[in-house]
Amino acid sequence: MNLGTLLTERGHEFYWESYGFRRQDQIRFGTYFKPSDFKPKNDEEYRLVFPIPGAAINVNSGLVQNTGY
Repeated sequence: MNLGTLLTERGHEFYWESYGFRRQDQIRFGTYFKPSDFKPKNDEEYRLVFPIPGAAINVNSGLVQNTGY
């Protein structure tokens, strides 16, 4: 067993589970930015984090939007 095999197995295991496992696994294993058949181009680095919702920023003036959003 190696990390590539583990990532593939988790992809098969959680295929029908709730959204988000695959993205987090790819970030964890360093494969999120690698192109594939369904994602041919590389994403920008800021896509590792999600944007903070505007409603949360409006309520708390101490929050700063994540870079790139």
